Amino acid sequence: MLSWLPENVSTYGKEIDALIALIYYITLAWFVLTAGALLLFLFRFRHREGRRPAYLTGERFREVAWLLGLGVVVLGARSLDRLSRRRGLGQDQGAGASHRPRGP
Repeated sequence: MLSWLPENVSTYGKEIDALIALIYYITLAWFVLTAGALLLFLFRFRHREGRRPAYLTGERFREVAWLLGLGVVVLGARSLDRLSRRRGLGQDQGAGASHRPRGP
């Protein structure tokens, strides 16, 4: 897939390479979408003679509501994460967790 990755020397190297490739292609897609949106907005909102730009102060209710709404979402997600960790739902379930002895 990605020729710049080092040679696989372990039995699970193929899975790691597949994960790296997945992350790489997702990131590439987001980059292309972002760059495309930037070019679209550059073209759409370019300077035009006789047209004055809008002056935005940031004091409007809708603008403040967006910021407050985002803050509530971020703080709510953080609170849910801490609550789930406190209840033991966010404990490490990764590789190696199933090999630990379970018992008294």
